[in-house]
Amino acid sequence: MVRLGIVIGLVGCGGSTPTAVGHAGQPPTARMVVSPLARVASHEAFCAPTPADENGCVRACVDPPVAWKATSPTFPAVELWAQIERCPNDAAPPPVTCVFALAHGGTWFTTTGITCQRTGMSVMVDRMRLQPIVSRPAFEVFDYTVEGRLLSMDPGPNGERIDGSRAHDRRGLLACGLGPSGTPSCTAPIDIGGHDLEDHLVMRAWSLEGDQLVLAPTPEDLEHADDPTAAGGRFTLAFP
Repeated sequence: MVRLGIVIGLVGCGGSTPTAVGHAGQPPTARMVVSPLARVASHEAFCAPTPADENGCVRACVDPPVAWKATSPTFPAVELWAQIERCPNDAAPPPVTCVFALAHGGTWFTTTGITCQRTGMSVMVDRMRLQPIVSRPAFEVFDYTVEGRLLSMDPGPNGERIDGSRAHDRRGLLACGLGPSGTPSCTAPIDIGGHDLEDHLVMRAWSLEGDQLVLAPTPEDLEHADDPTAAGGRFTLAFP
């Protein structure tokens, strides 16, 4: 059975206590970019195998195809669905992609896929879990953690290699809501922290104030070149 998770890798930053960056020097309020979601009739339709593409690759659900279920005031059902793409020439195990599936109006809407497992030489994945959902009128912020173990081969007392592992995690946010269109839309996932390679907890402070998501600047160890929220600030969650 495939276990769900994500490849986790943070650069060490030193220190033995959680690190969070404050809110000093925040830019003015900006509008958070949200994207429409794909509509799917049912979980069975999502799991139907796709025809092979020009490279012979096919997509299908993995076991378990529904990793967890939850409810929220805005969406009567929230589930995590998982798919895998198998290609005939893949030498390594293919990554598993997870989507948040939101029930609304008798159908389902799925977010952009998040790579939630990629088995490699240095990581072993256990699970992806949902923190308590933070609710506001017509939108929810999903706070989730992806947990796994970081594999290591440390030198032993006689020069031999000792295989070992330690807990490792990554935490993110995804805000989804309903605007005047009545069709769900969501932000892109926002990375807010986790344990680095030295097992230090590096966190990015965040909060909700009305319809605004307040984010501290991103610590250097968490930076992504394509993160529009890296400088921190107040971001209005306006769903179309």
